[in-house]
Amino acid sequence: MQLWIIKQAEKVGIIVRYVDPAYTSQTCSVCGNVLKEQRNGRSFKCAVPNCKIHSMYKDKFHADFNAARNIAMSTNFTDEKDIMKYGTEEQKKEPKKKKEEDRKKRPNKDAA
Repeated sequence: MQLWIIKQAEKVGIIVRYVDPAYTSQTCSVCGNVLKEQRNGRSFKCAVPNCKIHSMYKDKFHADFNAARNIAMSTNFTDEKDIMKYGTEEQKKEPKKKKEEDRKKRPNKDAA
């Protein structure tokens, strides 16, 4: 997917920059406060009481939207090689492990 994005961007003269994704979903994209507890599953709610996010977005919004805002505004650029490390073989196996665990938790339809 990354190579496709790079090729498409090059066709129209867009420079692709890599941003370090660390803490982007735990950082408030309005005031910059960083706290792990601000992200609760899919929702994000800033812990700073007077943060403008409370009036702008009715207290909370989707955590991925918050992370995307942080990435879009970031100047914390990194080298492509650093980003590629996030796709290690162990990390690629994690979603597969999670699917297997979820499958084991589901009730067996044939057991009824």
